[in-house]
Amino acid sequence: MSVPQITGLVALIEDEYTLVINRGADAGVAAGMTFAVLAETSRRITDPETGRELGRLAEEKLRVKVFDVHPLFARAETYS
Repeated sequence: MSVPQITGLVALIEDEYTLVINRGADAGVAAGMTFAVLAETSRRITDPETGRELGRLAEEKLRVKVFDVHPLFARAETYS
């Protein structure tokens, strides 16, 4: 059985180690969950033969772990 994926956005950067995401308990977020924080832009993958865009590759900036959950937001700190 797979775990449903929760996506959200960074709502606030508290300091260099802590941030707030715009999803909380109401969206299924729980303490201990981890999230990948992706760069705002993705890298374009181009076919070298045709020049056609094949797709985009999201770049992971860091990972965070949730330690404080509220109904509509959660606080998380960097660990990787």
